[in-house]
Amino acid sequence: TISAHQRASKVWGTVLSTKIFNPKTGIHRWAVRLDKCERGHVFVGVTTSRASKKTYVGGDKYGWGVIGTQALWHERRKVRSDYGDTFRTGSTIIVTLDTNAGTLSFGRLHEHESSSSSDETSSSSQTLSLLSPQRSDRQPPNDGSGYVEEWGVAFEGLPLDAKLYPAVGLYQRDDKVTILGVTNSSNGDVNAFKDTDLENNDLVQFNSSICDEGITYASNVLDQAVEYLASNSVSYEQIDFFRTILPSVVSSLTLYPSTIPILSGRCAITLLPLILRCIALFEQKINNESRYLAPIAPMKSGSWTIRASSSFSSSLSDQLEEYVVDLNPTINGNDEGNCFAGKGIGTNGKSEKCSVAIVGSCRGTSIHFAEEWVDECGSSSGAISSSSCAIDARLSIDGSRFEGAYKNVIFNKTGAISGVFNDNKSLDRNKTEREDSKIQEELQQCFVTCSCLFGMAAGHLASIISCGAPVKDVGTDMHKNCDLTMDRVKEISDYVNSSPLLSAASLCRDGNDDSSIEKHVERVFSVFATNGDQLGQFWSNTKSKWKKSCLLSLTQTFNTVNEQVRVISTEDITRFDEKLIPTCGGKGVFSVLAPTLYNRTRRKMIKALLYHTKLSQLCEDLSMTDTPVHKDLELVWQTALQIIDSGIRLYLLNSQDGISRKEGCKNYCELANSISDFILRIQPQRSSVESTLKYVKEMYSFILSRDDIICIKEVIKSLSRKNVLEYMGLSVINNCTSLGVSTHATVESFLSSWHRIIGSDSVSRTTEESSLSPSECETGIQFCICHLKNEIFSSILVYIAEAMERSKGEKKENRFDNPTL
Repeated sequence: TISAHQRASKVWGTVLSTKIFNPKTGIHRWAVRLDKCERGHVFVGVTTSRASKKTYVGGDKYGWGVIGTQALWHERRKVRSDYGDTFRTGSTIIVTLDTNAGTLSFGRLHEHESSSSSDETSSSSQTLSLLSPQRSDRQPPNDGSGYVEEWGVAFEGLPLDAKLYPAVGLYQRDDKVTILGVTNSSNGDVNAFKDTDLENNDLVQFNSSICDEGITYASNVLDQAVEYLASNSVSYEQIDFFRTILPSVVSSLTLYPSTIPILSGRCAITLLPLILRCIALFEQKINNESRYLAPIAPMKSGSWTIRASSSFSSSLSDQLEEYVVDLNPTINGNDEGNCFAGKGIGTNGKSEKCSVAIVGSCRGTSIHFAEEWVDECGSSSGAISSSSCAIDARLSIDGSRFEGAYKNVIFNKTGAISGVFNDNKSLDRNKTEREDSKIQEELQQCFVTCSCLFGMAAGHLASIISCGAPVKDVGTDMHKNCDLTMDRVKEISDYVNSSPLLSAASLCRDGNDDSSIEKHVERVFSVFATNGDQLGQFWSNTKSKWKKSCLLSLTQTFNTVNEQVRVISTEDITRFDEKLIPTCGGKGVFSVLAPTLYNRTRRKMIKALLYHTKLSQLCEDLSMTDTPVHKDLELVWQTALQIIDSGIRLYLLNSQDGISRKEGCKNYCELANSISDFILRIQPQRSSVESTLKYVKEMYSFILSRDDIICIKEVIKSLSRKNVLEYMGLSVINNCTSLGVSTHATVESFLSSWHRIIGSDSVSRTTEESSLSPSECETGIQFCICHLKNEIFSSILVYIAEAMERSKGEKKENRFDNPTL
């Protein structure tokens, strides 16, 4: 427990806890009790060791904090101004730090009425319930324990390689807070309260249930959209659904975090089939005249109610200014956006009954305008005589709301500002034909906006699958079946990723183990499956849709490609060996130590080399008596002899004292046989004979034990599962293009994430082959990935050609006569 007491007056100061949270140590929770803080001028959050103690939490780039007035701060900048709720004296703020995902969340503890009135007693005996009262299917506990009101994730992207400290910042004289439960322990655990232990598993389950609830709600909304869109006509009652509810839900999906373990992948995989279905239905509903509409509706003209609040006001009565203005578009000859102007009168605050004139412009969602205030009534008592304000704000996609910040250039004051369009029109069934036409135009605009948002959500969730947290989630435990040091595991992982023979390899020649493509697909879905009842049947249906839409073709192509390479039999190699030995270096200098085992090992090496160089047909030609020996076959026999002799030599040099040369030879031959068996299970790559022999030779020299082989297998399995995810993400983009989407805004939106997918540090790469040519990459998953990339590129070229053709036609028109430009 740490208490912080501010002695100075109106000076910010930060106090750090002595407890340190190391990176990648899971989820940590603690409480901050506000013993005295009447105005809410207190910051709660975390910092690194480099944060300044002479500012507030979030006053530099090393701190992240929330103030009692609902604002989030980082890098001395207000990130958000409406987070959570206000908190002052008597409040207990719960802080949740996830060092694995790099997120910071806050909430408030609500104590039960029967709890002790003493702050000290209640804080030390408080039992925390993780159930949130804001969840519809939960009720706050009635056992005297109280409950936590969760406010959600406040910050993402916290450093994953830095130690973080709980911190508080105080401003007013005599303000006092107490950090509870941040105590050092031998196992590194952190108690959320003095006598309460919170298990990470409980928090993980809680987060999982919250995620499942969100997915269930989103899927229900999307199902409703599918039902409406599948109908022959959209009723007047359904317009508000497409104008308000659906855009809000889909917009939240476009901002879904990509770094949350398991949950990011579960959300993306579960909702993407529904999103693609909605895109297809919207494409059918949007008429040809509306396909080139901008996704953002223009700013509505008419009566607006605008409210402004100063950042420096000490009370709510001084804080709120309200005025009503009529805004209408003006002619803009310079083509610098849609200009507007208007006049109005103050209705609340110091500006009441004062006149205001507004002039500004709107480009996309960005609004800039200036206000000129005049007190025409000549009232006293604090009324404004004259002032000027500059406003920067963002417009909602339907053009009916905006939020931003203002600066009074006369009094040098700043604050928040928001505006709402006063829509006094109600939907009436008795519409005239002209009014019905306007409604249809508005509905088409809603369809274009929603379709654009769906495209953006599809691209974003596809990028999460391909290069977000799911890539790490499907990785295997390298230490599961082998006993290797961390340094050796990293060395093996780097080697596999850099080896052209292994980086795109598959181990599917034997389909009876967990290396088959079917097992990789099942493993991917099992990682993100939920044990809860909320998504049970829905998850099964989603899994079936994925397998039907893209994974079935992946499995078929994978198995077809992997069956193309023939392996020569050991008997044939033995028969040809006698013919090639005299011209390829003989039997080897170490063959006398263990002749039978040595020759069997050398021939198995030859078998592996022939398999990867694809020279089996040349061996079959040797059965003809007059056929000369091909130089590539001689090179294979010579390489096998070099590998086994150099391997035995190095093994004897590095072996422990006391081992005989014969025993050392046998030990290496047994290891080499295991390496050969492993190499024979790797799908060959397309490369020259010399390059292939070089890569295989490097593998024999790199592998030092059977544990190395096991570790390499686990790395390859991990890469294969990551490739499955990459294929799933690419298939989403390919499905969008194959749907024949022609709505301009939708095409741009789902392709906006394409650069993240194609430009990510792909796990499926080779160093010498082109990553976009399926003819040069014969591994099944890689072949499908390259094929999808080429299809998407072809579709993009078609879109570009159509856009250029349309642009040529529009240049012939008068720009100022075409308002859509």
